[in-house]
Amino acid sequence: MSKNDAIRRREIPGFEANFRAGFARFVDAESGSFVAWSLAGPMYYSRTDHGSSTLLKVKGELDAMTSSELRPVLDGLANGSAERAVTVDLSGLRLIDSLGVRALIALYKRVRANGGAVRFIGVANQPLVIFKVLGLDLVFGLSP
Repeated sequence: MSKNDAIRRREIPGFEANFRAGFARFVDAESGSFVAWSLAGPMYYSRTDHGSSTLLKVKGELDAMTSSELRPVLDGLANGSAERAVTVDLSGLRLIDSLGVRALIALYKRVRANGGAVRFIGVANQPLVIFKVLGLDLVFGLSP
């Protein structure tokens, strides 16, 4: 049985599933991390808070199909971001499109407007090319 079959059947041990409009969202019972699958491809994310700092890891594909699943998480970070330091780890991100970029820019602008800081780490491959084409590598202070 493939992982997609398991998702359709809601049979992934250790995960609590929430299905809606082409998405499956799972919460790992042990770690509390989130896994989101879309029809277009998988996107995983996890959020870890340590006092006034937050680590958000995004893996897979952040595109038109999956960015809407991540948006509430980004909104939550931006709304509670006074003096918050947010680190976004994109080392596992394989693909990003314009809506994914838009979501990350919105997070960056909103957190900074509230006096917080956002740092992007692990940007490589296709996402790095997109960031460089748009000049976001300079805006976000990405290492060469």
